[in-house]
Amino acid sequence: EFIPHITRLGSGIETIVVGLPLKMNATDSKTTEHARRFADTLKQLGNWPVELFDERLTTVQAERSLKEGSFSRKKRAQLVDSVSAVILLQNYLQIRGLQRC
Repeated sequence: EFIPHITRLGSGIETIVVGLPLKMNATDSKTTEHARRFADTLKQLGNWPVELFDERLTTVQAERSLKEGSFSRKKRAQLVDSVSAVILLQNYLQIRGLQRC
């Protein structure tokens, strides 16, 4: 679903960050292997650097932020994945030293 959109970006991609859905004890979840296969597919299709990054608690953080913003339950459901992705990327950049706190 995402791959055609990503391949259109072409050479402007520096790194693709894929969320790695681990369990709280850092072991693989049911969807971990799916994320790994997706990352491998991206690497093969575009020869881009692809990094898997731990996404634990990003949904919890996103939900909390949206609740604090007084969003309705319906609106939170619509936004939670996007906000989680932003949190994932912020965490990635911060750990890599590419973003100031």
